[in-house]
Amino acid sequence: MCKDDINSYECWCQAGYEGKNCELDATCSIKNGRCKQFCKRDTDNKVVCSCTAGYRLAEDQKSCEPAVPFPCGRVSVSHTSKTLTRAETIFSNMNYENSSEAEIIWDNVTQSNQSFDDFNRVVGGEDAARGQFPWQVLLHGEIAAFCGGSIVNEKWVVTAAHCIKPGVKITVVAGEHNTEEPEPTEQKRNVIRAIPYHGYNASINKYSHDIALLELDEPLKLNSYVTPICIADREYTNIFLKFGYGYVSGWGKVFNRGRSASILQYLKVPLVDRATCLRSTKFTIYNHMFCAGYHEGGKDSCQGDSGGPHVTEVEGTSFLTGIISWGEECAMKGKYGIYTKVSRYVNWIKEKTKLT
Repeated sequence: MCKDDINSYECWCQAGYEGKNCELDATCSIKNGRCKQFCKRDTDNKVVCSCTAGYRLAEDQKSCEPAVPFPCGRVSVSHTSKTLTRAETIFSNMNYENSSEAEIIWDNVTQSNQSFDDFNRVVGGEDAARGQFPWQVLLHGEIAAFCGGSIVNEKWVVTAAHCIKPGVKITVVAGEHNTEEPEPTEQKRNVIRAIPYHGYNASINKYSHDIALLELDEPLKLNSYVTPICIADREYTNIFLKFGYGYVSGWGKVFNRGRSASILQYLKVPLVDRATCLRSTKFTIYNHMFCAGYHEGGKDSCQGDSGGPHVTEVEGTSFLTGIISWGEECAMKGKYGIYTKVSRYVNWIKEKTKLT
């Protein structure tokens, strides 16, 4: 409400707004304080924006701009027809109160010995352009490729824990695009250490806490085709997931029990609400999992995609929000892909990899 005065006027702002015309968001819970990445309030209760590692605040103190040559989550290769649609992944319509996850019972979940269908878990996807998902890696065994993963930094990759087999030598291929031909963008590294999450126990449940880190023998050389994915803090990783849509990618089966893709595939998948997710399967969906996909079927992650990324693009920067984990068949009507919820494991990832 504003009141006219002589050659001037005065406004009284609603809660959450300030400025002469009440045009400034004064709280992070309304449009993220207009911050393009992270928002917090300082000791004076003022909104302060910040950026993930490798970025700095722009002059407007709201936007984030690259501070290093190859910042995380940023696609630097130009694609004329392969740009991701990010209309959903903006804060302009996002108002939220305390978004910290209420599922603190995760660590106390009682696991069962139930057996999921052993599908590694992109059907109905599109060919990715070279360099469109530069954080994506391919895990190769002594005979064949078997899983995907994401670059955390030059020395570490994150994948699904069920992809790790005792005694199997793993080679990570970064910068991969077409698996049927050698490419100058490829970088191959041997895995010298595999660290499943400490709560993972395959003998009890193969897909509970399905996340692992792989340490490489030599650092990757970052470039336009080999770039880390961004990892936010726990709160914002959860907020980004709730934007509603994410992108999954991989070289897995292009139809259920069919052939594997030679060109990297990607697919935009909607987040499925928890109630619908629980009704869709007889298996337990723990709080450290989430469902994504289409009820009508036809589009899904599939065998060979396991360990690959589920990412959410935020103002042109992609953040890791899930790990492809498991499912019942692939792209079946009424069934969804099940993903490891990365927000649960952010602190563990950063501690192990020394990620800032």
